[in-house]
Amino acid sequence: MVPDTALAATGVKVLANGKVQVSLAANPALAKVGGGVQFSDANGRALALVRTSKATNGFRAIDLSCTHEQVTVEQEGNAWRCRAGHRAKFDIGGKVLEGPA
Repeated sequence: MVPDTALAATGVKVLANGKVQVSLAANPALAKVGGGVQFSDANGRALALVRTSKATNGFRAIDLSCTHEQVTVEQEGNAWRCRAGHRAKFDIGGKVLEGPA
């Protein structure tokens, strides 16, 4: 679903309340289902925004920290893979596909 390399987001604004706004116009990868961009929040946490459907609210924000050892996961095809030795794998929406996460 997501391109082999998720693009770095542009037009990202962190609001005073901690919420993050991502400009759809500045991130054409989000125009199609399966498109995704990566960015960091105000605390430097790695996140991704993925288009999951054509609906107006068809997006999912994903924390890119592995739930096992908090190592930042990397995109591997249509999934996320932990760089740590255990190599946990998550689907594009964040669901665990391979443990130990």
